Parts: sequence; C-alpha cells; structure tokens
Amino acid sequence: MSSPDNKVNPFELDCDGEDFSYDWNEDDAWQEKYGTEDERLMQEYNRRNVSNSSWSYCSDRRGEQQRSVDPVGKRPLFSYHSYSEPYGSGSGNYDLHHKPRLWKFGSLAIVLILALFFWNQGDNVDSNDYVSMIDEIPNDEYRLIILGERHSGTSWLQARLHECFPHAFILSSLQRPGFLFQDEPAKDEFHNSEAIVIHLTLNIYDWVEQMRMSPEYAPNHVGIHKEGHVIPLPWDDFLSKPWTMDRPERDFALRNITDSTCQFGFQYDQVVSCAEKPPGGPDNPIYELNSFNGSPYDSILSLRAAKLRNHQTVQKWKIVKKFLTHSYEHIGKEFKSRVLNEIKDFTGWAALCSGDVLPPSRERTASMSTQYVEYVTQNADWEAEGLVSYKPWTVSDIREKGIQKSSDDLKRMSSPPPTSVPTTFKSFKDKDSNKKNEEEKSEPNPSIQPSD
Repeated sequence: MSSPDNKVNPFELDCDGEDFSYDWNEDDAWQEKYGTEDERLMQEYNRRNVSNSSWSYCSDRRGEQQRSVDPVGKRPLFSYHSYSEPYGSGSGNYDLHHKPRLWKFGSLAIVLILALFFWNQGDNVDSNDYVSMIDEIPNDEYRLIILGERHSGTSWLQARLHECFPHAFILSSLQRPGFLFQDEPAKDEFHNSEAIVIHLTLNIYDWVEQMRMSPEYAPNHVGIHKEGHVIPLPWDDFLSKPWTMDRPERDFALRNITDSTCQFGFQYDQVVSCAEKPPGGPDNPIYELNSFNGSPYDSILSLRAAKLRNHQTVQKWKIVKKFLTHSYEHIGKEFKSRVLNEIKDFTGWAALCSGDVLPPSRERTASMSTQYVEYVTQNADWEAEGLVSYKPWTVSDIREKGIQKSSDDLKRMSSPPPTSVPTTFKSFKDKDSNKKNEEEKSEPNPSIQPSD
C-alpha cells in the first residue's frame, strides 16, 4: 500500500514497469452485448485505437514530452506552446506556435493600396468632378441671356459661360432668338424667372463686312457668279440695297388672316417671310421690318441702328434684374475681370473656369478699303452706336489697321447704286403708306466725317 507522501496519480499509465498489458477478454465479454455487426466492428476499431494510443503515449513519455499534475490532483497541465511532434517522414517538425501568415497580410495590403490608388485616380480625372456634380443641378433663380446680332460672337460667349457656370440656364434667346428684335415682354416664355442679360456687340465696320461675306437669313443680299455659284456682293451694292426681298408665294395665304402669327412670333407686317421655309428648301429668309409702319429698312446700317436701340430697351423689362453690355473686341481681356466678376458678385455663383481663353478674331480689315470705311462712317447712326460706346474710326485708326484705297472701288462707285424697294413688297401697301415711306426716304441723312 502506498504511503500518504507517495500519492499515486490514478490517471497516469505505468510505462516504467513491465510491458503494458490490456485485458482483451474484458472487451470480448462486452461484445456479447452488441446485437449487430456494425456495433461489433465499432468496438474492434475503438480497441485497436486505444492500444495504439497507449503505446504512443508511453513512447512519448520516454522522450521529450512531460505531463504534470497540479498539487490538488486536478486535471493534468499541458503546455501547448512547448509541444512539438514529428511530422511527416522526419523532414521537419510541426510547431504549434501561431506563425503569422505574411503572404496573407501582404495580399491584404496590396488590395488596400490598389483600392486607394484607383479611388484617387477617379477623383483626379477631373478635379472639379465633385463640384460639377453639385453645380450641374439646374439653378432657375436666374437665367443668363445673351443678345446680339449675327456674327457678334454670341455663340462663343454662350459656350464659354456654360463652362464657367454649368449649373445655370444660359440661353441665346429671350422672347425670340437673340439676333432678332425683342418686344412685348409679356410674351416672354420665361416671364416667371429673373434674367441677367448680356448685350454683345461687334463694331459696325467689322460687323458689316462679316454680314457681307456671310449674310445669314438674307438670301437677297448675295451675289451670283457668272458660273452660277453664290459670291459676296460688292460692299457698295450690299450697303445700298434695301434690307428686304420679294415675299415668297407661301406668304400670300397668310396676308388677310386676322391675328396671324408668323415665324418667331412676328406679325405679318413685321417680317419677310412670314411662313417658315419648307423642309429641304433654301436658307430661310428673315428680313425684319420696321415695327412702326411695316416698311423695310433702307439698308443694313438702318437695321443695325434699330436693333441696337431695341436690345438696349430690354434692360427696362421687369424680369431683367441685371443688364450688361460688352463689345466682342474687348471681351477677351475683360472676360475674367468684368464679365465673370459682375455675374459672380450679383448671383453669388462660383465660376469653375479660369477665364483666360481669348475668343477668335472677327476682324475683317483685310477686305476693307478706305472708301468702304468712309462710306460706313458717313451713313452710320452714331447716336445708336454711342449706346454701346462705339465711335467712328479715325484716320490714325485706318492707318494703323493698314487699310488702303482700292482702284476697283473707284470704278464701281462711279455709277449710282440702286435704291428702289422690290415691287412685290410695295404692292402690299396702300398708296398713303407708300407715299409716306417715299417722303421719309427723301429726307437727307446726317453724315459724320471721320476725325483725326
């Protein structure tokens, strides 16, 4: 019997004495209790595992492994951090220490780096993407309206302002397209919203030459080459020819209709042609008439003067909260300092552009002669031109621009230009109206000589 000081661990197998033995008969007795072949096979399998594990345990005890029992006889303490066993065919040891999987951490780091890289790349495609996403929400508090005659640079200004204020409604029409007369503000389709109007102009000398080279919506003011193709009219013919044409036959059906409305909201006695061009037809003629008496303007110079006055009166409309006038010649230099700042100060908008892009030149001095400049200077309405701060070119201006006399002009101008109005248009007017028109035309126009 063991002494009290020599306690025996009942859970410990004795491997130091005789060979380990196992009473197989005890299990054989228990086999009789199993009623099926499967249960007997399970018993046999478990018995063999117990035998193998016991011999393995004893072998391990003779080796490096140690078990210990705590002083109070509780379950054996086992240090898994110091446990190791042969693995495989002896090529190495399998260690139960928790080794970090560096390749996993490396893969995760690479994924995070790539995600951050592509995130930043998306942000850098356009540094203003986030701002643009917000600013592309339409702002209907104000509309930017650009008014100006053909060839005055309105298309360039509209595109430029849209780059700077992508959130704003930027249009080139008010009651009707901006190159036409604007009247009756009650007809404005946007009368419930407020507008900022920019009146853009080009000096009369370059503008008339632009129109002569490309007379948009004025098919009666082009020349025909002897071979049949269209060419510009000589400047003296272009400037002296009444700004109208014979009414097309499609207008006749609208002549006697009460309250008939023509293209762009004009009345019958305000425009030629009243009806729009048929599909596939030639350039649509839009010859605006004098709104007071329905008569045509005697030249493009008279049309320009009336148009300048009309566009300037728009600033009195109730919906127009800000009216700006700019010349195309200076808008490149003034775009950032004046145009953008005036709009930003009034609206509080942020401009998303630099404002440093110069517009293309619209100068036409290469095709001008001194005779042309003198004619325009003498026949232009400088009171109307003064509304937009234009003055006649001086002799110094002419020399600086390199404009020369033309011998061809002297030959052409030796014969008087035609001044009559087309008979088709005159037939629509009563005799009293025609008489009044002739009296108005017979009055001499004041001329202004160029100053030095």
